[in-house]
Amino acid sequence: MIAKVVDKDGREYYSYVFAVSYDGFFSDAIVFDSEHDKYQFVNMYKTSGNLTRRVFIFDTNEENFVEAKLHYGVIGAFHNVHGYDWLVNNRELFAAIVKGRTVDDEYLEKARQLNGKNCINEWTLVKDDKDVKDLMEAAWDFHDGIITDIIAAMTLARKIFPTE
Repeated sequence: MIAKVVDKDGREYYSYVFAVSYDGFFSDAIVFDSEHDKYQFVNMYKTSGNLTRRVFIFDTNEENFVEAKLHYGVIGAFHNVHGYDWLVNNRELFAAIVKGRTVDDEYLEKARQLNGKNCINEWTLVKDDKDVKDLMEAAWDFHDGIITDIIAAMTLARKIFPTE
């Protein structure tokens, strides 16, 4: 799973998603900020004032993910958590990341290795069902929106090549 993340200062970066807790507008993700060499616990949506999306998952592949039922009390309750086993089933590591504490270099290296594999293309062709799922996730199912460039292109094509 890979996402574009917008931090609280508006800086954008790309990261593998190491864990995600799905809870509607209160969903959270654990990502890795390579520039700061640190795991980040990010609320996927900023909900104060107006709704602002902060995490855009554009590769929904959950290969090697497990589902964990987490309830950590002091650091809050997390539901419907998916992520790497070495993270979601390691209470101390999970809590350290959520609280912004330092983590062992062994786990930093895992994130460095994965994020080092990121190759973000400017264009992605939608060729199969997985590509459609990825697009719909990244575009939030086009909630309250449309793809204007494609619609404009289709309208123009109909004018140039009428079917009647």
